[in-house]
Amino acid sequence: MAIKVEKDLILVFEWYVDDGWYGKRYRYALSKEKGIGFSKQSEAKEYKKDFLNFLKYYYNNDMGKITASKFKIGERSSYETYRYCSFGPSYSCTQYDVTVQELIDLKNK
Repeated sequence: MAIKVEKDLILVFEWYVDDGWYGKRYRYALSKEKGIGFSKQSEAKEYKKDFLNFLKYYYNNDMGKITASKFKIGERSSYETYRYCSFGPSYSCTQYDVTVQELIDLKNK
């Protein structure tokens, strides 16, 4: 009997800030609840507009232009936050986790 594994999908917005050196990477990641992602892409897509409004509300000039077309949906495990490279600069990405409840709270504000 095969075990059915739930997908752990997140809706992601990433951006890069050039600092004249190696730059900095940032990411906002939306999940259903803290540590629990969406099970279907269509479920995550439902929140694109609310997530876009959330990002615009907390807009940071370093993000550049925020549009829904820049959003990605993928498995949480595929978005690493740090990778050590002994032969050059290590990869790091600061991640801000957001839940659907936070979008709802902002909408009801």
